[in-house]
Amino acid sequence: MRRLLRLTLGLATLLLLGLATLPWWLGLILPAIGRSYGVTFNRYERVSYTRFALETVVVRAPVTSVNLTRVEADSPLIWLWRRVLGQPGAVVVDKWRVEVVATPPSPTPTPAGWLPLRARLQNILTPLHPWLPRAQLGAGTVRWPGGGFSLASATWQDAVLKLKDFNYGPVHASGELTLFPKGQDLLQLTAALNSAPL
Repeated sequence: MRRLLRLTLGLATLLLLGLATLPWWLGLILPAIGRSYGVTFNRYERVSYTRFALETVVVRAPVTSVNLTRVEADSPLIWLWRRVLGQPGAVVVDKWRVEVVATPPSPTPTPAGWLPLRARLQNILTPLHPWLPRAQLGAGTVRWPGGGFSLASATWQDAVLKLKDFNYGPVHASGELTLFPKGQDLLQLTAALNSAPL
């Protein structure tokens, strides 16, 4: 009985020690975890005990690649604690770029229009919201064959996306887009057109 108690206390101590030192060894395991999800990065930096940063992050998917110069986030234990308390820290991204490549036409036409887009947005954002309740983006671009857009910055909090200096062709605007707040089926856009650049 004593032996089992010692073993249990020893394992609990090792677990607590591992969790307490997580910010120092997280950089060693993140490359392996990231690669399994198509994510690579050049450098891990412990910003403080509660935050870490990744530099030159590349996320590759079948038709999309995402490049981020720097991403800063809460360390996993702090993120979990703040999530339980309902006070999550923001994920902060510096400059970024998204590239979508052309795909061969599908033999069956894919649905187009507002309803399929709404369903796709809802499928992405509803499960994402609990995991990413707050984010800040620096300047970035999204490019696809034949088009794209850029923006100076954006913030995401409580299902509200605030865009600054959004540029899509002749449209130059800043505004807010509310996307499915608290599980509601609601989209709301408030925007102001900026003057055209000279």
